[in-house]
Amino acid sequence: MPIFQKILCRLKHPRSLPEEIGKDLGVQILYNQISFQECIDYLTSPEHRSKSLKKYMPRKEAEAKFHFAIRKELFKNTSLFSYHIYQGWLAFDLVFDENDRLRRVYLQHQHLKESTDEGIEIKLNT
Repeated sequence: MPIFQKILCRLKHPRSLPEEIGKDLGVQILYNQISFQECIDYLTSPEHRSKSLKKYMPRKEAEAKFHFAIRKELFKNTSLFSYHIYQGWLAFDLVFDENDRLRRVYLQHQHLKESTDEGIEIKLNT
């Protein structure tokens, strides 16, 4: 990407870039010019599942995937990784079982329409 385009992307997304989220999750289709809704659609689509996260993977391995996250909060059975993008925090809530294996991932953002209290579940490959 030319330097001028990178500067424009940083003006639009000063803290986190969609491409960085894509790199962390192994979703190569995320690029910096996509809209909020396109980003959510890609992240929640069964056709574009994360190549980095797998159901039942060890906790340490799953948490290590989030290199570009600005906030990293670790709790007893969950971990929250947040990126500041699209005028708010886009967060991934990882839920682990009693053996510290990844069970579920929820996507959270203040502007999500179809969200439950946990967020929108991202389907994982096994």
